[in-house]
Amino acid sequence: MIRLLIALGFFGVISSTSLVGFAAPVVVPPGLAAGSSYRLVFATDTATTGFSSDVTTYNNLVAMSADTEPALSALGTTWNAIASTSTVDARDNTGTNPASMGVPIYNLAGQLVATSNADLWDGSIANAIFYNQHGEPPPPGLQIVWTGTRTTGIADHPMGTEFPSWGEGDYSDNEWVFASYGSYGSEREFLLYGMSGVLTVVPEPATIVPAALAAAAALALYMKRRSRA
Repeated sequence: MIRLLIALGFFGVISSTSLVGFAAPVVVPPGLAAGSSYRLVFATDTATTGFSSDVTTYNNLVAMSADTEPALSALGTTWNAIASTSTVDARDNTGTNPASMGVPIYNLAGQLVATSNADLWDGSIANAIFYNQHGEPPPPGLQIVWTGTRTTGIADHPMGTEFPSWGEGDYSDNEWVFASYGSYGSEREFLLYGMSGVLTVVPEPATIVPAALAAAAALALYMKRRSRA
């Protein structure tokens, strides 16, 4: 039993060290208690045109981008684009209409973006979305994001028109989603924002392993005392 506990403890140390050694997106924001609900948002690391008037095109693109990162793929959630077309508004496409409360939204550096649906569309966000699906910042000068959306989350020069509106991925004021329109035609290739479905915090392995070790140690002590009795 003692050898087993030592081996498990050694494995836990090695696992924790390995996790620290590699950069990865933050998929569970710090400070959230188990059972808390939240959503994640990122900017794709690949660009696309704004030609399509079908929002499914953009939803599929952000979902494919998320699947290139194992940490995001493992979440088993849906991913939708923060994009508006002539038939759907971004706030409805992402399930963030202010008519419902929603949950806190975080970027992939673990930073709070918005506390609720209304907060997302009130004219500014707490922190820029900025980071791609791998948790990395984009190269300088490559932060333009197609949105087709005004600050309130509804369509404004939507995707599929000649000059869709666009935002800036490194901004946290209203320009995060609506910086301008007309200066770039839909044939240009820019990034997209992708948002997850609602996620729930579960205990991390780092907290489960010590608890399991403690339980095993308590059991071993109990059995030892029982054998003496």
